[in-house]
Amino acid sequence: MRKEPSNRLRAIRTETIDPPIAQYRGRVIKTTGDGLLVEFSSVVDALRCATEWQRGMDERNAATADADRIEFRIGIHQGDIVVEGDDAATGVEGSMRQCAGSPLTPPILSP
Repeated sequence: MRKEPSNRLRAIRTETIDPPIAQYRGRVIKTTGDGLLVEFSSVVDALRCATEWQRGMDERNAATADADRIEFRIGIHQGDIVVEGDDAATGVEGSMRQCAGSPLTPPILSP
């Protein structure tokens, strides 16, 4: 019997995602249904966690029909995270939010 999508995501998180987050001392800052914002004290730990997470998903998906596979994209940000109440943002996003409520022109950012 096939699990409902929310149950499948819950099982994936419990079995495949949460263990490496704990192993590499990550802290879940925010969840957004199918998204996570996780803080690590080291970018190396973040990369190791992401690699293990993707390996676990590869193993899990190997036994799953193509149409039923779940694949994740992982982005790693190497900067500050600002947490205010239930909201979290990177330093750049936080600055942009502050400027949005200001009469000043927001900063121009370039890569």
